[in-house]
Amino acid sequence: MKAVEAGFEQLVRLDQWLIDRHHPLPDGALDPMSIPGAAEVAAGWADIREELDALLAMDLKMPRTDDVIGEEQGAEGTWTTYMLCSFGTWLDFNCRRCPRTTELVKRVPGVEIAGFTVLEAGAHIPRHKGPYRALRYQLGVRVPEPWGSCRLQIGDEMVVWEDGKSLAFDDGVEHEAWNDSDEPRYVLFVQTTFALPGVAGRVHAANHRVLGLAGRPINRRAAELDFALNGSR
Repeated sequence: MKAVEAGFEQLVRLDQWLIDRHHPLPDGALDPMSIPGAAEVAAGWADIREELDALLAMDLKMPRTDDVIGEEQGAEGTWTTYMLCSFGTWLDFNCRRCPRTTELVKRVPGVEIAGFTVLEAGAHIPRHKGPYRALRYQLGVRVPEPWGSCRLQIGDEMVVWEDGKSLAFDDGVEHEAWNDSDEPRYVLFVQTTFALPGVAGRVHAANHRVLGLAGRPINRRAAELDFALNGSR
């Protein structure tokens, strides 16, 4: 096990070195429209909202993020996730319930992970960063009032959520999220790899295929949790 962990850490260090050569770690948020396919996802906000509202109208239950990942993520309050894609594997049982959203997300090149991330009223995700550098595009789908109650600190920058608002950041940058409203906050998220040139791009893609192997149990857990919470719906 220690040898596997050491190999994983070496792979992460190599991947970060490749990315750092072309994309220095930013201090705050990125331009969301710099991510290929993001503009189309943003333009489809009304369709995505309609499908999310339909999920909620059927009283669909979404599993705790801790249970999907398989370990505690440190959230204060309830944080749930509705997975559409996990490390390149599309979760058909979830995708069938929101086909238009799935269609839009599939237009984003290099999708690794995608779905709805939900912070319940009063929840807070403390400052943290991902296990390796990756691009995260997010779209506010159903954001409660008052304005400013749902926000995301990305490095040195504070971003306030709004319906239909896009943002993007490097998961290697520390970030923190709040929902100080009285209702849940729903955001669509899409994680992608970096676009690197030549040999660096091919090695980066290969690294993430290997890193994705560690995420394979997420697919099984997501399916088991969905059936336990929702049966065959």
